[in-house]
Amino acid sequence: MLSKLRNRLVLLIMTMTSIILTVAFIAIYITAYTSTNADNKEKLDRAEEVNISSNGQLTVGGGKADVIVLNRLIPDRGIYFNLLVDSEGNLLIVDSAVQLRVEVYAQAAALAWKNNDGKPVSLEGRLWKYLVAPASINVVTDGKTQIGDDDETYQIRFLDVTDSQQNLYKLMMTLLLVGSALLVTFFFLSCYFANRAMMPMAEAWEKQRQFVADASHELKTPLSIINANISALYANKEETIESQLKWLDYISAGTTRMSNLINQLLSLAKIEDASIQPDKSELNISEVLDQAIISQKAAVQLKEIKVAANIAPDIITITDSVLVGQIINILMDNAIKYTEQGGWITIALAKERACAVLTIKNSGKGISKQDLPKVFDRFYRADASRSQSRSSYGLGLSIAKASIDKLGGTIEAESIESKLTVFTVKIPL
Repeated sequence: MLSKLRNRLVLLIMTMTSIILTVAFIAIYITAYTSTNADNKEKLDRAEEVNISSNGQLTVGGGKADVIVLNRLIPDRGIYFNLLVDSEGNLLIVDSAVQLRVEVYAQAAALAWKNNDGKPVSLEGRLWKYLVAPASINVVTDGKTQIGDDDETYQIRFLDVTDSQQNLYKLMMTLLLVGSALLVTFFFLSCYFANRAMMPMAEAWEKQRQFVADASHELKTPLSIINANISALYANKEETIESQLKWLDYISAGTTRMSNLINQLLSLAKIEDASIQPDKSELNISEVLDQAIISQKAAVQLKEIKVAANIAPDIITITDSVLVGQIINILMDNAIKYTEQGGWITIALAKERACAVLTIKNSGKGISKQDLPKVFDRFYRADASRSQSRSSYGLGLSIAKASIDKLGGTIEAESIESKLTVFTVKIPL
């Protein structure tokens, strides 16, 4: 299921990336194409302003006396040539910025006059864009007008667009290559980040699977006890209730254990519910800790544990009193439970910057390095003795961790094997 979700995520990322890149590159190309065509059109249109005065520089090209060739270069007009033709399309005058044969000019005039669709034509290995318009060129030679206003003439203006078309082609190929490279890069990045994104989900899925398995195992034990004792009752159904009390006690113990487990699971689920916000009010953490120590006095005396407390007075905070009390009681109970007979526990509470820092140390077997990162996992118990404890489900520290997370604080565990274990809690003030 997670692999399918990852593939869908990669597909979604690649689809969105492809659409964005395609739209962006098309926009870039259309902008360049429009700008290039507008620039070419402007150069063609500006040729209408040309007013040819030969001043004796007109020459007859190619041995044809009826074709006048004028070679000149006007700045900012690009590479161009203008042809003046009569109403039949016959070439009369050439105004050119390039040196071409008269036959080429005549061919250009014939192509443009015949097609007149404005599409670029190929001449001498170059592309030329042209425009046919009524003549606006007056040619004066030796003070006399060769072609006057009364003549029906047309001007065909040609502009070399070879470089601009090649630039557009290069831009298109560049965009295709860059787009392909970016798509390949984004594909590998998408796979990488999709796998990274799936890791927390995979861990959560695995934890949920493990949680269901562990919960089922924990519930199976009391259910087995109940079923076994019910079978014993059925086997001795002729006996009196009083004689069967031991079986009923076993059943009661099993139901109590199962009830405690379910209550802890519900408590954990409620704490982890993001929609339920902490009920915050003013709380004196010092007093709550003092009361917790007093309430555990009997259990401490039973195991002959020495308790040393260093509690700063009147540390006040705005927090959820139920969650704070739950955290303190769980850590106190945990310390007493895993402190050896005649061992010691030290409890400290101090104000540090914007936090109340609670530290609980206890002597005992400690927790191994490989087990330490897992102490806050649900149903996790580091050793067999903890697993066999009927009063422990491995949920206490999970509840404490969820509670402090809910309050925006932190909890950390440290341990030295066969010496001590330390839990440090920071509660925001």
